[in-house]
Amino acid sequence: MADYISEQRARIAKLRGRPDRVTPDDVRWLLDQLALADWHLEELRDRIDNAGSMMNTSYVSSAIDYTRWSRGTPRGPVVANAATPGPC
Repeated sequence: MADYISEQRARIAKLRGRPDRVTPDDVRWLLDQLALADWHLEELRDRIDNAGSMMNTSYVSSAIDYTRWSRGTPRGPVVANAATPGPC
């Protein structure tokens, strides 16, 4: 069975293979992907921070190299992501 490669990863690999030929459309797409990835990461960090006592947060936190409550942000939604729409 062949390994699955998402359309996004395939496109990023293609862009990495020819950095001298990146177009403005490629840059816009990459920035959109970066913003979406950042939104998901912050959402995950919020969920880790606000997880109940039954969740093994150390296992999840270690997967993303994150220490609980280390961002110094108040509990609740991340203000930086308030202007960024979530996933559609």
